[in-house]
Amino acid sequence: MRKLGKRGTRYGVVAVSLLAALAAGAALAGLAAHAATRALRVTVTEREYRITPSRRSFKPGMVTFVVQNRGKLGHKFEIRGRGISGKRIPGTIAPDTQRTLTVRLRGGTYTLWCPIHIAFGMKTTIKVAGTTAGTTTSGGGTTSWG
Repeated sequence: MRKLGKRGTRYGVVAVSLLAALAAGAALAGLAAHAATRALRVTVTEREYRITPSRRSFKPGMVTFVVQNRGKLGHKFEIRGRGISGKRIPGTIAPDTQRTLTVRLRGGTYTLWCPIHIAFGMKTTIKVAGTTAGTTTSGGGTTSWG
């Protein structure tokens, strides 16, 4: 077996340190990617004859609407807007229960409503502005990284 001198030991330490740094960087990148794909949770309260989201403006991305029926009647929940034509929670949301719907929102205005009670004004709008992850704007053009 060949004996390593100071120089060989130093290269070994540098190599091990470099591998440890690369592994840590890969782990952090994986966590960041997971966090970026996790949906934003937004509570939507329905009661006769109002629909109230906990927020009305969003950045593009995945959003999980947690729809709570705080009224005395059954309600439904539907969303329509850019890229979404009538996504809904199937069935009726019974009083004092909640259901969820996850959708990907892009820039634009979306309408949330209860199809049963829309004639009573049970609808509202939300706005999505900003850029989607992986998209940048510079020099007047938009570039997307697949």
